[in-house]
Amino acid sequence: MEFASRPAEALKHRIGIHLGDVFRGDGDVTGDGVNIAARLQTKARPGMICLSQSVYDAVKGKLEMQVESLGRQQFKNIAEPIEIYLAAPLGIPVARKANPTFLKWILPMAALAAGLAVYFLPTKHSVKPATESPAAPKPAVISERSIAVLPFANLSPDPANTYFAEGMHEDVITSLAKIHDLRVISRMAVMEYRTGDRDLRSIGRDLGVASILEGSVRRWGDTVRVTAQLVDAQSGQSLWADSYDGDVRDALHVQAQFAKNIASALQANLTSEERQLIDRPPTMDADAYDLYLKARATYESLGKYGRLDQYSGVLTLLQQAVAKDPKFCLAYVEMVMVHATLYSVSSLDPTPERLAMAIAAANAATDISPDLPETRMALGIMANTADRDWTRALDLFSAAAVGLPNDDQLYYWIGDTHRRLGHWTEAIAAYRRSLVLNPRSVVCTLALVQTLRWMRRPSEASVLAEKLQSVLPNDRGLALALAMLRYEQGGNRAQYLNELDALPPAANDPFRLSDRFFSAFKRQDWTAADAVLSDPRLQRLTEAHGGIDDPIVFFKAMVAAIRGRKEEARSFANQAIAIYRAGAWGPAQRPWVLMRIAEAEGFAGRALEAERDAEASWQEVADKDATDAIFFRSLLAEVYIVTGNTEKALSTLGQMMKNPSDWAPAEIANEQFWVDLKDDPRFHQILASATSL
Repeated sequence: MEFASRPAEALKHRIGIHLGDVFRGDGDVTGDGVNIAARLQTKARPGMICLSQSVYDAVKGKLEMQVESLGRQQFKNIAEPIEIYLAAPLGIPVARKANPTFLKWILPMAALAAGLAVYFLPTKHSVKPATESPAAPKPAVISERSIAVLPFANLSPDPANTYFAEGMHEDVITSLAKIHDLRVISRMAVMEYRTGDRDLRSIGRDLGVASILEGSVRRWGDTVRVTAQLVDAQSGQSLWADSYDGDVRDALHVQAQFAKNIASALQANLTSEERQLIDRPPTMDADAYDLYLKARATYESLGKYGRLDQYSGVLTLLQQAVAKDPKFCLAYVEMVMVHATLYSVSSLDPTPERLAMAIAAANAATDISPDLPETRMALGIMANTADRDWTRALDLFSAAAVGLPNDDQLYYWIGDTHRRLGHWTEAIAAYRRSLVLNPRSVVCTLALVQTLRWMRRPSEASVLAEKLQSVLPNDRGLALALAMLRYEQGGNRAQYLNELDALPPAANDPFRLSDRFFSAFKRQDWTAADAVLSDPRLQRLTEAHGGIDDPIVFFKAMVAAIRGRKEEARSFANQAIAIYRAGAWGPAQRPWVLMRIAEAEGFAGRALEAERDAEASWQEVADKDATDAIFFRSLLAEVYIVTGNTEKALSTLGQMMKNPSDWAPAEIANEQFWVDLKDDPRFHQILASATSL
């Protein structure tokens, strides 16, 4: 880069950069990309750069820079608030004016984020594009206003009070997370530090934070002592400390006061709206709050893997809480979450009665505090899981994000909803934002890895999975994802199958029967497959999608059809169809059930019925749910193969290779279902046409 003759110190620039569409015409450049970039420029300090979320995601970790989040900002004539960041070169504090020699650094950034709209206000001196490559990438610099709150130690004489310490810990995080000027790591990301020695410097580096809060809770009877200390993660220096001694009923306000004091210690801006949210106590009834904490702790431990009676116990505690305080909005919000879980999982309770209970709890929360961000998030989850109204869900989640800027689960749901709408770029950005707040989230990591894999970007997906697997080496989902990704990038099939056999056992498959069946299927070892299906210990075969429990006879029909045993296949298929039609299915499961019926009809030799039902099932999701459409497109192709309709099978395969797909070309080329197409030259041409999206 070359500068004009005037000394660099005289240059003063403020730059805004956004990734978006731009249009050229009449000698000018216009479009939303330019409009947003121009608005961002006004937020930049002299000698610094203001980035939108999309730009930050594109360049983080690739350039030597330090970044400070400015939170979500509303701009004139821009419909939705935008997450923005202030950036400066290393060694230049973002809180003060930067040395403008950072122009050597901004152009490589713009080159990395191709297609950026840049609003650039220089002095009268201009610069030429850089011709040199940026320095080797270094880890992103940690924001000074980033914090992790480690689990509070329970010093109570009664170990049963652990839930109270966990509740205080979570509520401090929740209060801090409402402050846009802070970056707060989620509770789930810090739970691994509940026990053992704590090396704060290592924790700070692993979680990417500058400060760490430690605390303890001691409760005996109605008396409680809460202590907390804020520490610089690198130096170990204490930045702030406080304690509370008193009645447990007054402890409801402790987390709010701690949050405000911590924000002050970190010099974070605290708006009046954020202060109001933090100061609002969830309830004034200590007994109701106690019941709520117990319910929340139990529900968290169950996830989606509990029994119906266990979830019923959680709901009983929440009912008792609202009986003591009928205005306890967060208790109703938690009820919505539990009912939504029960309704969305086919093995639990996907009944109209359960949906009615979820709606009743949502209505109660809305009547009490319609503007509470947690209420909006709960309503968004209802819209997503029960109503399947993705547009409304996204609107509700976006509204909730204004008050919950650091909620990793919220950004996960935003990512999921964008996927349902087919907004792949936006989904990836939301998942990445969630992982910034919870780097340990296996669920979100796998969702992002899955999305990148669908878009045939396996190298990006591998980097993410490998990073988390280094921390969680025994996680089955990560091991499975990496085995598939290695194979899809030119790996050896025999090695791939051996890696599948070596996966850690699934929690719901103690005898590894599902693993053994699918291993036999991929190896086309039909004798071994039949042996597994005849094992009396086999209750169900677990698949990764669909949300339904398939009867064993469905897979018996499949294997019998492949082996040419027509009468046996017809008998098993008819049994499976009868089971599917007799089941109580929710709206989310019904298209899957119809597709399974179509497959079974194909195994039974009823081609016309199979194609009719498969196409009807496809139409149920094709324009309504982009995520399910990925699976249904491949299942539709498989039905056409079973019925011998080669032309439609190839046409559908072509669409799979043009769009995001759950099948990679390497797997299709070797999988049993596609074997009948291999002699057609178009089959290989279609696979060769697949490119990254």
